[in-house]
Amino acid sequence: MKENAANNSFTAYTKNTVINSDFGNITNKEKGKEKRKEKGKEKEKEKRKEKEKEKRKEKGKEKRKEKEKEKEKEKEKEKEKEKEKEKEKEKEKEKEKEKEKEKGNEKQRNEMNLMKVSKEMNETKVVKETNETKVTKEEEKSFLEYSLSDVSISTVSNSTGIDSDLYNNVIKEIKKEKRRKRRLRKKEREREREKEEDKETEKERDKEKDKERDKERDKERDKKNEKKNDKKSEIEKDIVTDKEEDNEEKRRPKKDTSHALRLKEEKKKQKKKRRVSKERNDSERRHKKEKDRKKNKKHKRSKSRNNCVYNENIPKDPFNPLLLAYEKRKKHKKRNEEESDLSGKWKHDRYETTSDEDEAVKTQMCDNSFPKIDVHELRKNLWKSKAGGVCVPQINQDMNERKKDKLFK
Repeated sequence: MKENAANNSFTAYTKNTVINSDFGNITNKEKGKEKRKEKGKEKEKEKRKEKEKEKRKEKGKEKRKEKEKEKEKEKEKEKEKEKEKEKEKEKEKEKEKEKEKEKGNEKQRNEMNLMKVSKEMNETKVVKETNETKVTKEEEKSFLEYSLSDVSISTVSNSTGIDSDLYNNVIKEIKKEKRRKRRLRKKEREREREKEEDKETEKERDKEKDKERDKERDKERDKKNEKKNDKKSEIEKDIVTDKEEDNEEKRRPKKDTSHALRLKEEKKKQKKKRRVSKERNDSERRHKKEKDRKKNKKHKRSKSRNNCVYNENIPKDPFNPLLLAYEKRKKHKKRNEEESDLSGKWKHDRYETTSDEDEAVKTQMCDNSFPKIDVHELRKNLWKSKAGGVCVPQINQDMNERKKDKLFK
């Protein structure tokens, strides 16, 4: 019995496993089909998206092309407008040229008519000059007795020898020119008035703008001043409150002053006295310093006036006869006149010797207008000035002759 039960259980188990295995195979196949379908759908979606992108790109290209075409059309229209404007300008220029030509032709016609009139007038003058000799004084008086109001144009023209038709035509043309000039003047005046009105309007606008700016600036200033005043008022209020508090403290009954408080008060008083004394001493010292400076300035001025470089005479240079006329004033005469050099400070300040032989220079006195000098010695003792030049001796040719005359005497 046990064996039969086991066999039955085994057979049941095998059946169940086979059924389950078959069901599993079926489910796997279905899942594979579903996955394939999903993949196919995804691919189709991607293809659709790509097609949509391509369509969008094509539409964008078409729109760009349309915009470019519109821009080209606008450019062509602008070019056509410019060409039309140029043509209009050319037409206006041609009209102006034609007007100028007409004006020139009118001027020429007027000039020609005036020339004709002038020629005829000259001819009449010649005829008059020939006939004036024949006309007597009595005839002139009788002619002047007639009034011109009673005489017609034809009689006047015939009396002067000019045709009345030509005379009238010339007068008409002259009147036309006058009218034309008047009209032009009126137009010019109107243009000038319009320009002046435009300028006045612009000036008024500028003035209004300036007023508005000034108002804005004034408002800003008022705001700033209000802020400053508010700050000042706050500070003043604080000061007033502090003063009131101080006054209240003063009104309170004071405590009995002890020895320490007295010492503090005395120290404060001493500090104040020291400050006052220091300030006084400083002011006195400053006053003294200013006085000393003024005295020194006066003293320096007096020295400069007495010992002015420009007023001092230039010393004599024995090698430059141009300076012989200048002599230095002898303020303090020395006892030993032989050792005294009249040149003084000028010797080292202005001139320097090139040679070491100074004895020949010392023997030469400045009082001698013609010093006795040998030319060979002078070449050794050339003087250099600090300005860079050399003072070469300039001696007359008669010097050697005078020396010879003195020796023979």
